[in-house]
Amino acid sequence: MEDELNWMDRNITPRTGAYKNFVKEMESMSPEQFFRDGERRFTDKEKKFMVIHQSKGRAVIIGSNFTLKTIFHSNPDLVTKDTFNNPAELVRFIEKQQLANKHLILQNNRESTEITVSSESKKQKFLSDLWAQELEKKTDLSSGLTYTQIDEKQAHHYRNYEVEAAKISLEGIHQIEMTDLEENADFFSDEGFEENLIPASDLPDGWTWNDYDDGSGSLKSPSGHRYYSYDLQTQEYTLPYGRREWTGMRDFYNEPQTLHDFKIYAEGDIKEKAVKNNLYPKLSEEEKNDILNYRIFMKENEFILENLQITANQRKAYSEKMEFGTTDGDYSLTKAQMDTIPNVIDGHTLSKNDKYELAFDLLEKQLYGESYELLDSGEILKNYLDENVFSRHRILTMNDIKFNNQNPNIMETQKEHEPSQYPKLQLKYLGFGEGEQLHKDLENGINAPEKEFEIKTTSEKTMPGNEVEFTLKFNKIENGSVFMNFYNAKLKKENGDILSHNFPVNRVNNLSSG
Repeated sequence: MEDELNWMDRNITPRTGAYKNFVKEMESMSPEQFFRDGERRFTDKEKKFMVIHQSKGRAVIIGSNFTLKTIFHSNPDLVTKDTFNNPAELVRFIEKQQLANKHLILQNNRESTEITVSSESKKQKFLSDLWAQELEKKTDLSSGLTYTQIDEKQAHHYRNYEVEAAKISLEGIHQIEMTDLEENADFFSDEGFEENLIPASDLPDGWTWNDYDDGSGSLKSPSGHRYYSYDLQTQEYTLPYGRREWTGMRDFYNEPQTLHDFKIYAEGDIKEKAVKNNLYPKLSEEEKNDILNYRIFMKENEFILENLQITANQRKAYSEKMEFGTTDGDYSLTKAQMDTIPNVIDGHTLSKNDKYELAFDLLEKQLYGESYELLDSGEILKNYLDENVFSRHRILTMNDIKFNNQNPNIMETQKEHEPSQYPKLQLKYLGFGEGEQLHKDLENGINAPEKEFEIKTTSEKTMPGNEVEFTLKFNKIENGSVFMNFYNAKLKKENGDILSHNFPVNRVNNLSSG
């Protein structure tokens, strides 16, 4: 209809009092008031005025980041256009719109994307999806908001969506739910910030933690769904089942919990809940089976420290000794208790003092950047830093444990192979590969007269802009066997910072470099 405007319409009519009064009325009212919720009937002259007004504003629309078209059902030929320069303005405007008699067309002029919102339920779903994206990838829309506030906005709109969806037929509900985030994905795609994704420590491949600068985080599945969230500032968390509301950690603990603590809890919890899969959203069959198979594998190799039976008086006495330097009580471990504790865990031979620290508190190996904690379940939890200096954890298995009356599996494995065979297995399962040059350097070190030797190698498995170099340290013993004792990882970041850390090794299934 704009193409039908003549010279008179474009240049003379805008100067008339009738046109100016009409535009003044239109601009001074909200669209709902002006169009009377779609019930107003316009004369041909007024329709012409609207077309002229829209054509005069076209230059502004082209230069704007977002355009929102409003189309009234009673008169589809009448289309109003509003322009916005940032997502926050656009979302605030959409939140106020009632869609009983109209629908909206949202255009991202920079990305050339377009979304139609044709009902109140779809509007609420669209807004819920946008705020959910902010939890995954922050944009200007959530500027100044805490992680909890963003999640509350997402939950508010999702509850509204559920209310609206309940008003329509089951078929309609199904159609709306199939819209999901994929339809609304990347509407503000160039607004985002880089995500910090870290592999989960005790879940199958593909599960990652999305860590934020404010100390909060969320667990993401291989399919991209978010199941657990935690806000360190407010000490609150949400779970993917039940009422799915924010719950205060202070209600259950005497001291603030860290993101690391929550990760341990969440990874264990989702493995338990995967059996019935009463989660929202539900795990895919592949994700569920991966978790269940992972549980079976870990169960077959689990180590539980049983029958330690430390008394309340022993714990009290040890606590007093640590806090005040003296105690009237007796925290001494009996011979039976000492024998129950392994002599070697994770390659570390435990002294008497080490066994006391593990039994009563926390065993720290500061030289290696590792610590070990005896959980109430009897499992031993290892905390450590990976090659990118991210905090990780894992539960020790039977392969990590040795008592003095046992022969280490490593020695049994070593006897079955040539001197170079076992260290080659170490290189392979630690993630360094089976490269020809790597094996050649290993053979040269084995054949050299020195009792100790090292190999240098690199890896491409780093974040863009970072470089990592590994120095692998080997030892020879009297029977001719060769072992990698530890390796050093030196990470050079894009900003020039250099981080270095030593990782001990004494078995095939130790920490992987990849």
